[in-house]
Amino acid sequence: MNKRPEVTTNPEGKSQRILVMDDEQTIAEALKRVLLEQGYAVELAMTGKDALVKSGQQEFDLLIADLRLPDINGMDVIKNIKCEHPATKVVVITGYPSVPSAVEAMKLGVFDYLSKPFGVDELNKVLSAALNKEETGLAKPVPDEKDAQEDILILKREIHKALQRAARDEQFWKDIFEHGTAALKDFPLKPEAKVAIVSGDLQWFKEHIGEVEEDDLALITKIEEREVW
Repeated sequence: MNKRPEVTTNPEGKSQRILVMDDEQTIAEALKRVLLEQGYAVELAMTGKDALVKSGQQEFDLLIADLRLPDINGMDVIKNIKCEHPATKVVVITGYPSVPSAVEAMKLGVFDYLSKPFGVDELNKVLSAALNKEETGLAKPVPDEKDAQEDILILKREIHKALQRAARDEQFWKDIFEHGTAALKDFPLKPEAKVAIVSGDLQWFKEHIGEVEEDDLALITKIEEREVW
């Protein structure tokens, strides 16, 4: 059974507003139907221009955006909307995943990145994470030093697991190059950590988990240089 996300209201006390930008009508209509059933207020945009017009008329809580559109590059649309409405969360969906596009999307402040086809449960999980109360700018408790250290250890452990699987699983290694962050869907990592793995961003690892184990460092370097198995 599909688990419904907890639908919260926006600051105006209304159902959260979602703009779906996808030129594939079948997918757009299916998403709209699912989201309406979940209690969201939904608008569709079949082109980038239409998305910009609708976002200019009202602010959306979340944008679900395909990157390939018939008129405007999806990244340009996202950049424009995030500039005008910084609080709008963005989830990218695409049938043509790539590491460069995932990296660029995260740099623009995109919350997460889904590869088509994806299931309702997967979509709901992302929506819950993007639109829950902790992500709306409300005050959060500051973690103490012990909790922060535990979080770093957990992050380091999960990254190590992903890298070691890549080292022993040839298909998984290829999936990282071909499908980007979608290959890491089974690992409980934040989007930015997944992007760091698929792009081989050693600087990110040093800033967020400190020193990297020697065997992991070798794998990160191989990924960064796009070395084939």
